[in-house]
Amino acid sequence: MPKEITFEQLNDALLDRTIEIYQKKSGDDIKYKFRTKGMLYTLKVPQDQVTKVENLISSNSKSLEIIPV
Repeated sequence: MPKEITFEQLNDALLDRTIEIYQKKSGDDIKYKFRTKGMLYTLKVPQDQVTKVENLISSNSKSLEIIPV
């Protein structure tokens, strides 16, 4: 069962464990899905916070690609 997280819970520890990131448009929001070995985390953000999330993902030491769905 996926676990929904908030922007504040998105941190380097979660991104280090992340294998894949999916991005999906959901109404007026954008939904990110972070796949780790044992869990799927979802994050729903409004359009104006997309750049914050993508900057946080790109600043991580691991090179993660965002896959559009």
